Amino acid sequence: MLNDLKNQLNEQQLKLHAQVIEQAGLLCVMQIDQEQDFALASPIADMLILAGKQMYNPDLLALIGSVNLPVLLERNTMASIDDWLQAADTVLSHGNQQLGLCESGVRSFTHPEQLGLDLAGLVEVKSRSHLPVIVNTSFSIDPTRLATHANAVKQLNADGIILLKQDGVSQADLIHSLYQT
Repeated sequence: MLNDLKNQLNEQQLKLHAQVIEQAGLLCVMQIDQEQDFALASPIADMLILAGKQMYNPDLLALIGSVNLPVLLERNTMASIDDWLQAADTVLSHGNQQLGLCESGVRSFTHPEQLGLDLAGLVEVKSRSHLPVIVNTSFSIDPTRLATHANAVKQLNADGIILLKQDGVSQADLIHSLYQT
């Protein structure tokens, strides 16, 4: 994923990085945080992620709906399920059928500074939509509860999970435990 680099490199350097990624047999995934990112990312990326903060941007939804690239539509931290699915419908209506949804956490009233996974929302969106749902645990989970949440995500039939490397958590043990249940 070239997101951390796109603010530090010029367009030519970014293209060279994408070439190296391709030569290694890997996919180049880039997150779109603003409309300017789209013009840079769409020609070189194999997949786009639309940041949740852009979920309400109709122009950007139309742009990602017009490309022939897989796209993950991240849910805004304050968005309802209806808002999220409406944004997905906007992308689909512009022709891009390679769309997945990404749940990265929502704000709660009890701890507004900390994102929490919306597991009930995961169940609802899986029942209302045909689209795959990936759960990104990177922003919303305390490392001490990662295994519990990862197992819950699996039991609730998410189509995938993003696990960020965290100190004190063995990724191998976590993945092994997911396959055991």
